[in-house]
Amino acid sequence: MAGATVAPYSVIDVRGEWPPDWNVADDEVMGIKPKFWFEKLDDQKIWLFKYPVRRETGEHWAEKIASEVAGLIGVPHARVELATFENTPDERAARFGYKGSVTKSFMQDDDTLIHGNQILPLVVPDYNTQEKRFRQSQHTLYNIWLALDYVFKNSEESMAAKAQFAGYLTLDALVGNTDRHNENWGLLAKDDGSGARIAPSYDHASCLGRELQDVRRRLLLSEERVGKYAAGTSGKRGRGGSTGQAIRLRQAYLILSEWRLRLTHRRLIRRGCTCRM
Repeated sequence: MAGATVAPYSVIDVRGEWPPDWNVADDEVMGIKPKFWFEKLDDQKIWLFKYPVRRETGEHWAEKIASEVAGLIGVPHARVELATFENTPDERAARFGYKGSVTKSFMQDDDTLIHGNQILPLVVPDYNTQEKRFRQSQHTLYNIWLALDYVFKNSEESMAAKAQFAGYLTLDALVGNTDRHNENWGLLAKDDGSGARIAPSYDHASCLGRELQDVRRRLLLSEERVGKYAAGTSGKRGRGGSTGQAIRLRQAYLILSEWRLRLTHRRLIRRGCTCRM
């Protein structure tokens, strides 16, 4: 709407949420960026504070924007907010600064998050769990589909899981996420073994040109090379077949459309509709 204004995003002051007996050095071990868990006092929920890779880069705002895009296109995702942590130790602040993002835990008390690299060996006997997570040659869309079929024995549940995952690929393509490796998707399993569901999409910080400095941005704009930069991004997201080619926006959209259509068809059949799709 012309003339419409958008309210600025709120920024959470993690210092005000930090109990004095907590240890800031108690970091989350996964990933390459320093991070730590804390309990947000107003909702008593667990959140993850994440620093950018360097104080000059924009992983914090990229993760927030990606989560907003996910909400706009209906992709289940972890809630993300901008944040600061003024109690950052000096040696860490010198490298990472005080700004970051916070992600709300999407797990219930009786949930266990099982990552893709733990699931794929169930259907790919020679899956190399020791291989580096980036450019994992066996992390293909075909193998992910096999894994979802293995976990969700009910065909409709499997179709729904595939449609949800296809939505993640569409989000990745829209924002240029280069980090959908085999630890950045997973399933939430109940501790009593009563069921599982695909986890919401999470960890979208490696997108939207977050690594670019202002000088580089201005150069790309002045030389009209933004499109070339975007087209040249490659990463660790799901790959199609055995070709090793990263999935692009059109491919992701077609995958999403196919699985949503299949799911709709199956549900219509269950309701007694005999129409052909």
